[in-house]
Parts: sequence; C-alpha cells; structure tokens
Amino acid sequence: MRGADDSIAKEALFRELGYAGPWEPLEQALAEAGLTSPRKQRISRQKIERVRETLRARFALVCGRGDCQAGAAEILAGRRPALALRQADCEVCGGSVNRHAVDQMVAACQRAGFRRFCVVGGSPEAHRQLEELAAGRLELRLVGNERRHTHRDAEANLRWADRVIIWGSTQIAHKVTELYAAGNPKVVTVHKRGVAELARAVISACKPGDAPGGGISGPAT
Repeated sequence: MRGADDSIAKEALFRELGYAGPWEPLEQALAEAGLTSPRKQRISRQKIERVRETLRARFALVCGRGDCQAGAAEILAGRRPALALRQADCEVCGGSVNRHAVDQMVAACQRAGFRRFCVVGGSPEAHRQLEELAAGRLELRLVGNERRHTHRDAEANLRWADRVIIWGSTQIAHKVTELYAAGNPKVVTVHKRGVAELARAVISACKPGDAPGGGISGPAT
C-alpha cells in the first residue's frame, strides 16, 4: 500500500505546475494520455514529470494581462491557451520577467564577489530556466528530489558554494533541507516560488553587511 507522501492531490499539482483552472481540460488531457482517471482525486508523484510534459505539449500558460492574451497566438503552436496561476508562469511575459531578474541577480553576485550557488529545491523546469538564464555567468549546483542526497553531498556543497539557497516553498523533501539546517551562515531560505522571486532573494543575500530581507530568512534553522 502506498503512503500519503507517494501521491498528491491533482488540483494541488495543477497549481504547482502553474495552472489556474478550470481543471476539466487538464483532467481530460491526462486521461487521454493514460496517466489518470477523472474519478481519482490524487495522482502518484512518480508521474509528475510525465504530467508536466503532457500538459506542456497541449497547453500554453498565459497570464490575464491584455497584451499577453493578445500575443498568445505567437506561442501556441497548436496548443490551447490555459490561464496561468502566476505571472511568472506566463509563457508570454514570464520569460522576460525571469531574465531581467536573473540579470540583476548576476550583477549583484559579481559586486559581492560571489559566483557559486547551490540551490536546494525547485522543479526540473525551474532548474532548467536558472541554468539557461545564468549560463556562463554563475556556477550552479541544483538539488531536487530526482536522486538520493546524503549528508556527504550537503557537506561538499556547503564547502563549494558562496551561498546555499533553500527554496523552501517548492517541492523538496524535508529530509534533504534538514541536511543544510545547521546554522551555517552561508545558508539562507527563500519563502517564495518563481525564478524571479528566487533571484530577488539572492540579491538580498548578496549584499555584504546587509540583513537579509524581502522574502528571505537568515540561516536555516
């Protein structure tokens, strides 16, 4: 028998992936792909990446801004528009918002003399965006739930990184974040989702002598 941690409510997963609803078209797409039945309220976490890929192939996330709605045709490519839960999830404007935020983050890191960051948490899609947007300018180690993470791994990351960012609001096992919760001054915790929010929090953490603020806490406890 599977434990509760092996599944997630489908509505919660849709929101986590950036969809604001309605859920019926998403449910139908997953049923047609053989991933679930509309009768079921939960879905196995092992299917999350397949769900992400299936929905991304059929739907384009677009926020409620008028210019984004008007420009959605350029990114649909045979997909149906779906309302984005957050502006950062919007495929029309979200990329530019994230790019601008990461550019500011890189500049702040360079001023502080920081180059190496370990990010603990975040989805594979968020990791992909970070790697693309920071490519060649920052060195990143990205820790998710894809593989086993040990105390030795955490120690190596703490030695290597200028800052370790715990992306606490994202899907990451508590047993992983606990490996970094030893009061190390390098470790800070971000409390908001989204690549742009992460970038803004890193900017706060990169100001020498300044107290962290604006969605970021001090050393993880």
